[in-house]
Amino acid sequence: FFFCFCFFMQPEAAAVTPTGYGDQAYWDKRYTLQDGKFDWYMGFDVLQPYLLPELKVLPEPDPVESEEEDDDDEKFVSPDGLRRRKDLKVLVVGCGNSELTQEMYNAGFRNMLSTDYSEVVIEQMKKKYRKTPNLLFEVMDSRKLVLEDGVVDLIIDKGCLDTVMCGPDSSKHGTSMLLECSRILVPGGMYVVVTYGKPESRLPYLKKPKYKWTPREVPLGGGNSHFMYICTKNS
Repeated sequence: FFFCFCFFMQPEAAAVTPTGYGDQAYWDKRYTLQDGKFDWYMGFDVLQPYLLPELKVLPEPDPVESEEEDDDDEKFVSPDGLRRRKDLKVLVVGCGNSELTQEMYNAGFRNMLSTDYSEVVIEQMKKKYRKTPNLLFEVMDSRKLVLEDGVVDLIIDKGCLDTVMCGPDSSKHGTSMLLECSRILVPGGMYVVVTYGKPESRLPYLKKPKYKWTPREVPLGGGNSHFMYICTKNS
């Protein structure tokens, strides 16, 4: 399965320089001291209204009682071209101790893997969700994903790329991460990144032909200080 980094800082960690964000030891220490939960940038409740219309999924989660039915029919598409949420293979990179995975699960996404390169936080998350077997957490590095080519429908990155871009050799590591994300996406699959990066800085980087996808901005309303881009893998 998968793996990645983390995000920006909380106020109490402001003394750490941005280059420290790419340091695995820093995150292991941070999560050892902070065994709780924190959502970087925004929770799924804020992200959901902008994300779901882009995914072409059914508007409501499948009823729980129907989950055992049609499990073999992952190619199911409604008459109006919408897919079931539970059929999408979703990867969350740089999950940290965010509740995003649980919130997406509650919203009907059942085929999910959340990754981070901090062994400390992954063990915390496995313990926390041990009674929910469909919530999978694995230690993995987003620059070298342990996944086959073309197996993921949707990648959610909420601050992970920002962390990579803050560390030493940021361009090299950012490129490695984006190449890996592109590699594991199915044709038509989406890499969704929420970031502090403005369009003038992020879009030229995301538009490099070697990633073999088509990026665009999805405006976030309400005076939001973050930006969301969707990169759709070319067929």
